[in-house]
Formats: sequence, C-alpha cells, structure tokens
Amino acid sequence: MKEIESVICPETGARIYPNDRVYGSFDLKPAGAKSKTPEKVTQRDGNIKSSLFSVENFEHYMNVATQLAKSSLVPKGMQGKPADILISMEMGLQIGIPMMQAVQDIAVINGKPTMYGDGLLAAVQGHRDYEWIKETISKDSGDNRCAICVIKRRNHEERAVQFSVADAKKAGLWGKPGPWSQYPDRMLQMRARGFCIRDLFSDALRGIKTEEEVSDYIDGEVKYKSNAVLDMLKPKMITEAQLSTILDLINSSEMNEDRVSKAKTHFGVSKFEELTEGQSNEFISILNKGVSK
Repeated sequence: MKEIESVICPETGARIYPNDRVYGSFDLKPAGAKSKTPEKVTQRDGNIKSSLFSVENFEHYMNVATQLAKSSLVPKGMQGKPADILISMEMGLQIGIPMMQAVQDIAVINGKPTMYGDGLLAAVQGHRDYEWIKETISKDSGDNRCAICVIKRRNHEERAVQFSVADAKKAGLWGKPGPWSQYPDRMLQMRARGFCIRDLFSDALRGIKTEEEVSDYIDGEVKYKSNAVLDMLKPKMITEAQLSTILDLINSSEMNEDRVSKAKTHFGVSKFEELTEGQSNEFISILNKGVSK
C-alpha cells in the first residue's frame, strides 16, 4: 500500500500531512524566501516522530502531564495520574484535537481511552469528509421510543442508526441508577450517536468508543466478576451422602439429644443440613472415632 507523504514547513520545521487541520491562515513560506524542495517523510515515520511517546517528545510531555496532574482544572479522574493524562494527550494527537481538549474529553476507563459523546462528535466534525449530522428522538412511547442519528460523510451514503428503549432494556440499561434514570432520552441519543459515528468514521476515531457506552460495559463486567468471585468464595455445603452418613453414625453411636445439641453448637448450626462440606468431614471423623471405641 502506498504510504501518504508529508512535507516539512520551511518556517517552523513542522511536518504537514494532507488531512492535517491548520488553525489560522498564514503563508508557510517566509517573506522573500525561495521555494525549497520539500523533504519527503513517510506517514509511518511521521507518526512515530510526532508521537508524544517518541524519544524526542516523551520527557517534555511527561513533565507537562506531571504538572497538569497537580491542577484542579483537569478532571478529577485525571488528578494525580500523569500517565493517564499523557495517554489522553496522545490520543488527542492521533485523532486531531488540541491536547487540552483531549484531557477534558478523553477518559481512561479500565485502561482504555474513551471519549464523552460530545467530544467524539467534535472530533468527527473536524474530519475533512464530514458533511452533516441530524439527531432526533421519536415521538413513540414505551419500548418503541428511540433516538435516531443520521450522519453524512462525503462520498458515502447517509448512515442512520437508532437505539430504542427496547434495546436499552435488552442490554440491562433501562432504569439503571444514574444517567439512565435521570436523563433517559440523552442516554439513548448518546448510544445511537456512538454507534453511528463508529460505523462511518472508524478511521478517525482509532477505535475510541464513547465513555457512556464503555462505562455501561464496565459496570456489567465488574458486577459479573464480583459475582463469580463470591461464588468461588462460598463454601461447599454438606452433600446428601455426608448427611446420610452422619445420621447413620449418630444412630449407631446412640448419641443422646444433649450430645447432638452440643455438636450443633460446636459447628454453629441449628441443623445438620447447614454444615459445610469441610465441617461434615470433621464431624464424620469424630463420629467414626466414637463408634470404634
């Protein structure tokens, strides 16, 4: 595949790519300067050298991120986390938005950079192929109520995506505490927008998803993992075979009611069906010793 080439600005030394956005209007050539043959740089080499993680840039921007992490003007989730700030700045560079806007709009969730719905739209609206967007909420009621997002990209058919109350219920989102209960129409809008933007401008977003969507996924993931851990920690309870063995041994040892009551108190249960598997094995061992005497 043919690599896209960049040119070096003779005045600033900056590398300019065909789809780069230039803020302001100015002449790249110094007054009275003769035109120079532009230095050709491949897109791959340009991306590596312009990255904040490059040898030339890393130390400087890590220092910047460290200072920003001390500021109360960065989002609370970023305060004290210079590495997260640096990742946000790098992702902003990759998708073409100013670094400070990236720090405000990009959130690192579970190790993955995400963007709030409005920030994601701003990034797409700056793309050279963006034409227009239209967002509406249907007048339907109940499960049929939905948000509709239609986006037009140059040289592409219009892309329309809708997300309904029924879709939200299926995903376990409808009525969920927080934004889904406080601003349901807004959340429907953000979900439809996120899907539509990702379908049509995946090249511009570099895999970034909306913060609203990823937060819902993470909540569900954490809940699932928590339940799985709790299930692992739950002790295994007495089996039918163990219960049968215990009752047989009690009968054969002719334990009276007082001794049976003391045994239940010792294991902290009101009936033998409440014993764990481990307690049952211990009790069977004690009963076997008593029977053998």
